[in-house]
Amino acid sequence: MKLDKSKPYGLVCGKTDNNCRFIQGGHCFAPDGSLIDDEDQVDAEDATEVTEDTEQPKESPVDLENTHHLTLRKMVIAAGGEYTDRESAIALLGDNG
Repeated sequence: MKLDKSKPYGLVCGKTDNNCRFIQGGHCFAPDGSLIDDEDQVDAEDATEVTEDTEQPKESPVDLENTHHLTLRKMVIAAGGEYTDRESAIALLGDNG
């Protein structure tokens, strides 16, 4: 049995003796989604339910002034813009951030 991320599951934070990272249906799962022996279960109260509505951690802000121009170009294209120069890229990405 493997973790089914299409169904609600709990996220185990902190260190556990059995390397449990997820809980689903009363079973513990390793970081790779494989089932951990039923004897080594953690209490479901120690888990946070993860759903599509769970707010994900925000990415740390990027220092656009010190970002390489080729990286800026990729970021502009990913944001749906067209790269023309460094200053325009920083202005566009700064407004989107």
